Amino acid sequence: MRAIWIDDDRFMIYNLKNLFSLYGVEVNHFSDYAEGIDELKKDPTYDFILLDLMMPVGNLKENETNGGNYTGIKVYKIIREFYTGPIIFYTVHRSNERFSDLFEKDHKLAHLPKPQSPEIILDTIKKLKL
Repeated sequence: MRAIWIDDDRFMIYNLKNLFSLYGVEVNHFSDYAEGIDELKKDPTYDFILLDLMMPVGNLKENETNGGNYTGIKVYKIIREFYTGPIIFYTVHRSNERFSDLFEKDHKLAHLPKPQSPEIILDTIKKLKL
């Protein structure tokens, strides 16, 4: 199983990436939205995506960022233009109420507040793949 993880929390990524490897999951990490999107465009066969919603803009073009007001929600919408697999909003936000309209439309989308164990993340992926 392969995953893309777009997140700027390097400490959490380092720890969970090693744990994921114990479950046979190869994780490619990107701390920049644009780099993660580019990789996924090159290879859309990843099994799932973990997406942080609150990160610096990074290398995205200003017209893509709405003048710098850029969030993981916009990244999610860009990714959904070409990727149909499971996506998990993996973020410090505890509530998913503000995303409820997205969950109603996209049954391969989930929200997990940080931190979570690999078991919970992989269980969520299995449910989204049904």
